[in-house]
Amino acid sequence: MIPIVRVPDRRTVSLRGDDGSVLLLIIGFMPVLFLLIAVATDAAVLFSARRSLAAQADAAAIAGVQAADLAALYTGKSLSALPVDCAKARRVVQARFDAVSTGSATGAVTVQGITCDGVSVSVRLRCSAQLPFASHFGLAPQVTVRAGAAARSPLR
Repeated sequence: MIPIVRVPDRRTVSLRGDDGSVLLLIIGFMPVLFLLIAVATDAAVLFSARRSLAAQADAAAIAGVQAADLAALYTGKSLSALPVDCAKARRVVQARFDAVSTGSATGAVTVQGITCDGVSVSVRLRCSAQLPFASHFGLAPQVTVRAGAAARSPLR
């Protein structure tokens, strides 16, 4: 016959004075968690505004470079790029933003500059983005976002 030895169950042993320690950890980490969520949300809004503005700048530059200078195109000279009518390109780019209302998430878009050299068009834009949590930390709730794009149309 094998003797039976009873070993005390270690799982049932409790340390006195540790009751509620998990609650204190949770209460201590909640402000850190809320701070991380606020910073991540503001960063996501800023990233989204920048990406939206860059897409608008790309679209405006492509629309501007499609304003061909037909008189220069049909002269019969050998061309390596589609000649761009710079005055028409400026009008096309500016018209894209004059017609847009301020209903976008980024706010009103301002054209900072349009550069045309006869074969390419560059566009620089600016807008303001509203950060949802920045004012709670004493920061300015609005930040200025800038983006630019350039397009060149080769002659095919």
